[in-house]
Amino acid sequence: MKLTAKATIQIQKPKNEVFDAIVNPNKMNQYFIASSTGAIETGKIVEWKFPEFDDIFPVM
Repeated sequence: MKLTAKATIQIQKPKNEVFDAIVNPNKMNQYFIASSTGAIETGKIVEWKFPEFDDIFPVM
């Protein structure tokens, strides 16, 4: 089974700041993930660990 999640919210920040906050693991760790194996890049799969779950999830 393939898990897919989509979310929609409105953010009042410049696009470049939002983009960097999502792809940069050091910044993303300050929001809702506990850890990441690296920055999000085209064609690369990174793994995110959420504090609420024991599993690690692939992110493309």
